Amino acid sequence: NPVVYVLADDLGLTGIESPDEIDGDPDLSLRLEKIRCHAAVAFGMVDHCDLATMECSTFPLLTVVQRPTTYEAYGSGATIAADDIDVVVRMQALQQTHKAYAGTGTANLGATAMVPGTLVHEVTAERAKASGSLRFGHPSGVTEVEAAVELVDGEWAVTRAGYVRTARRIMEGYASVATSRL
Repeated sequence: NPVVYVLADDLGLTGIESPDEIDGDPDLSLRLEKIRCHAAVAFGMVDHCDLATMECSTFPLLTVVQRPTTYEAYGSGATIAADDIDVVVRMQALQQTHKAYAGTGTANLGATAMVPGTLVHEVTAERAKASGSLRFGHPSGVTEVEAAVELVDGEWAVTRAGYVRTARRIMEGYASVATSRL
């Protein structure tokens, strides 16, 4: 899925702000949405920025990136150490800061981190670039994605992108079904 990346420094952010801090700043939220809307035009998704929020509110996703930095996980309060991650990210999805990191952007993040000259590559720890395994710190913790790219006829091609998602029970219910028809 298409993602636009922005350096936290360029927004005057540390990169480790909580979703509540980001979403609680209306000026910042507006700036992020304007960036996303301009990216939608650049990606050819809409003809004009004014149309982006209504006509393509989902994509492109927007991710703020920063060099590895120690921070406190959203919700749990666990410490995420800079040495345990390769990059810090905060994703916007539907004009809200994601509480973790959407799987829809994970493969893109991993692949982009491997492409020299990208903002993500610039802030990613050397360990990840050498191994092809990126540990990224998001508001709720750490996720790992494996990625590989190669230059083919002057264009970067993704040759591998994979990640594991965890699942948790979000609902349990019962349905009553008649065993015979009247």
